Amino acid sequence: MNTQSFLSMFVFFVFITLAVIHLYWFARGKWALNVAFPTKESGEKLMKFDNSLQTKLPTLAVAVGLTFFGLVALELGHWFNLLGDWATPAGYTIAGIFALRAFGDFNYLGLFKKVKSTPFAQKDSSLYVPLCLFLSITLIALCL
Repeated sequence: MNTQSFLSMFVFFVFITLAVIHLYWFARGKWALNVAFPTKESGEKLMKFDNSLQTKLPTLAVAVGLTFFGLVALELGHWFNLLGDWATPAGYTIAGIFALRAFGDFNYLGLFKKVKSTPFAQKDSSLYVPLCLFLSITLIALCL
């Protein structure tokens, strides 16, 4: 197995793991949900998540999207060829999405966030931002 195939498989497993976590939340799981959403310093959540379909459907959509992202990574590693000429532009687009997420909104998430003391902000700095940067850089490398 060459480096490109290995990286694409690794990125695929990262995306599938993230998709499974979102499916778990969709199915009313609570693990890690308290650090999944940005909060104000007062502890007030910026987004609400309850068991209503209105808040659960976007979680399902994210899980489906992450699964697609994983399949694109596999295609970039030449595991199969379903997207053809669209694989590379899709890979760059996904890399851009994760780069934007890593840079953040300059308030509550990303490298340049202002609010840094909340549990979400700490998890964002230690895990989410590095993961997004890794995915972005690795996807760009797979596209080259």
